[in-house]
Amino acid sequence: MEKFEDREQKVLSFMDKVREQKEQEAQDKAFQNSNEYKLRCLDREQDNAKGVCLDMIFSSIYKNALPLNDDYKVAHGEDLDAEMRDFINDRSPKGMIYYVKEGIKKGSKAAKKIMDATDKIVDDDYNAKAMNVENLNAEDMMFKADGETIRKIDAVSDDLNLPDISQTIKDNVKMTAMSEIKRAKEEKENMRNLEKQLSQDMSITDNAAIESALELHDVNVKKDFIPTLFQGIMIGNVNKLQAMKESGTLAPQCVYGALDDFGFTESVEATDSVEVLAFIESVKELTKLNILKALKLERFNLNDITDMAINYANN
Repeated sequence: MEKFEDREQKVLSFMDKVREQKEQEAQDKAFQNSNEYKLRCLDREQDNAKGVCLDMIFSSIYKNALPLNDDYKVAHGEDLDAEMRDFINDRSPKGMIYYVKEGIKKGSKAAKKIMDATDKIVDDDYNAKAMNVENLNAEDMMFKADGETIRKIDAVSDDLNLPDISQTIKDNVKMTAMSEIKRAKEEKENMRNLEKQLSQDMSITDNAAIESALELHDVNVKKDFIPTLFQGIMIGNVNKLQAMKESGTLAPQCVYGALDDFGFTESVEATDSVEVLAFIESVKELTKLNILKALKLERFNLNDITDMAINYANN
């Protein structure tokens, strides 16, 4: 049987542990209420806030530049925000701030202006908080993307002519996509006409004769196919979506007339058309790449573009 002294010792030991825990909690609370701790938190939140502001600026550029129906962009607004953020993070695992600063090192004047404007928005806010640090609580130190912040970001966008840059990108992407549609239609029509012509040529009786006739019409079936950038992106998206459709994992999506300006006639009802969905995704990807080019965050020569097109087609 346990002795009374042993039980008493256990109780005293337990009480000591409770007292030590309370003392530690009091010390932690006191430290968290200290100006030193709050200033550390402000520094951390200040960096996070700059990342949030940059995300908002680039998302705005992206959505304004995207040549898709406004109804689609409103309905998928949050998805588009995430797509632009993920696109940058994929290219720069160290985050948006690092990516923009690397763009500045490469000579991007636009990146410098965007970063300076972001610094001013956030630093002004957090410098004011630091002046009143003793009265701040944890929630006060958090960055809030409220109406005032959005107003400041909109003003920065206008000052830096970002809407004009977005419009230029939008026009270029739309022109590229329309050219690809026209080219594809012409190739299909030419091939149909050629097939009809060859089927009526009685002199063509074997594969060698067919290949000879194709070369005569500048169609070399053995030649390696080098896609344009948009073609490569489109091929990759078609392959991915087709595989999803065949496996039963491609869910119908509402496109809200996203491609009305491109001649597609899909209704606002949900569609699982591989062609339509792949075209939408390809237009989005090309827009994002054009943003990097327009802001001179990255530079692509012809060899780079060819390599990218092939990689997109094979992925």
